[in-house]
Amino acid sequence: MRAVTILSMLAALGLAGCSKEPSFDERYAAESNRIEGMAANMQAQLDEQLNASAAAGRLALPIDENDVADNATAEP
Repeated sequence: MRAVTILSMLAALGLAGCSKEPSFDERYAAESNRIEGMAANMQAQLDEQLNASAAAGRLALPIDENDVADNATAEP
């Protein structure tokens, strides 16, 4: 009787541990969302620091992403 109980418990644990792993597309979407969230947070922190520096008069010129000559994302 104990053997049957132990075997049934092991079988139940084995089935409970089997779960479908996320597909590549699901993992990609989740990672993409996580990275985009981190990028948005970084941009918000940079904007906050730039605004604080501008308010304190520590910036010589206002910084605009289009003013940066080597900015790879800026359009000509």
